[in-house]
Amino acid sequence: MLKLIVKLSAYCTLSVFISSCSPLTTIETESKPVKNVVLIIGDGMGPQQVGLLLSYARQAPHSVLSSRTTAFDRMLEQGRLGLSLTHAADTLVTDSAASATQLAIGFPAGSEMIGLDQHGNAQENIIEKAKRLGKATGLVSDTRITHATPAAFAAHQTHRSLENEIAEDLLQAEPDVMFSAGFNNWIPQQANDKDSPVHKRLTALTGHDSDLVSQRKDGKNLLQMALNKGYELAFNKQQMQQSEGKTLGLFAGPAMQNGIAETRSKHDGGRTEPTLAEMSVKALEILSKNEQGFFLMIE
Repeated sequence: MLKLIVKLSAYCTLSVFISSCSPLTTIETESKPVKNVVLIIGDGMGPQQVGLLLSYARQAPHSVLSSRTTAFDRMLEQGRLGLSLTHAADTLVTDSAASATQLAIGFPAGSEMIGLDQHGNAQENIIEKAKRLGKATGLVSDTRITHATPAAFAAHQTHRSLENEIAEDLLQAEPDVMFSAGFNNWIPQQANDKDSPVHKRLTALTGHDSDLVSQRKDGKNLLQMALNKGYELAFNKQQMQQSEGKTLGLFAGPAMQNGIAETRSKHDGGRTEPTLAEMSVKALEILSKNEQGFFLMIE
């Protein structure tokens, strides 16, 4: 199940909460042009989790929320709160791929599908639509960039497990910013030979060694392909913060730190992995340079 908060900024603002999966609920808004769109998705955060948060905020005797209010309370006061059940087209129990795909393309999607409707047809996703409108685009995730949720907004594959193919789709779609983990799907198979020149070059480039393991079955070096497309590459917090334009930031192999580990290390001066908040701020900084506006998905 997915929780989605949509913030449409610049000319109008709308906040929507969406959990679990059915065709998107239409909400009437003011007919003013929207310049910027930010989608914040809490993967797996459904009504039960939100209900527990509200109960804790209002009833826990030692709640860390001193005001006893949450962002959802403020949304109700200042905007709108909605619910959409986006179940997969062919099964009762949905998954992130089908859920995110339906949010990204606006059509019912089959279980495990990425960027395809229930009949297996590729449909225009939000990244493609935003680029067609001349907007900047970005994907930020603290899982990995080829994982089901971010992939659904820029790729088209029959199954979420096809992460090597998804990486190629992401590169073809060319979002202006991609910040996450998952460089193991971007490096050639030869990198698995620790004595090879390829492994040594990639170790020097990325600053990683122990988790430098390719998941590919071919010799494609998608990092070099990204450079050829004009991307800056970033593999740590400092490199990310120094980036100024179109940037591919891959900060770990299979996954970044979980929330607990991130909280414990975020004040560590030697920390090299950026937090989700730091990635989001930098993405907004880069995308905001486009005068036509931008679309950004944060998970």
